[in-house]
Amino acid sequence: MKRSFKGEEIIKISLVGISGCGKTSIYSVVFSGKKPKETKELNPTILYESCRHPFLGLQIGI
Repeated sequence: MKRSFKGEEIIKISLVGISGCGKTSIYSVVFSGKKPKETKELNPTILYESCRHPFLGLQIGI
């Protein structure tokens, strides 16, 4: 889904998959700047989270 927001284009991305498949790990590496090894310490995400990535103009949902 694409839409404009104050002159910039926003692309929404939803990471969808079964529990334990790595959605939070993918999000953490790509958008939070973590190293792949650091994702082993992450707890499972049980809530839906949505945030906007400032540099890329992406709306991310996990």
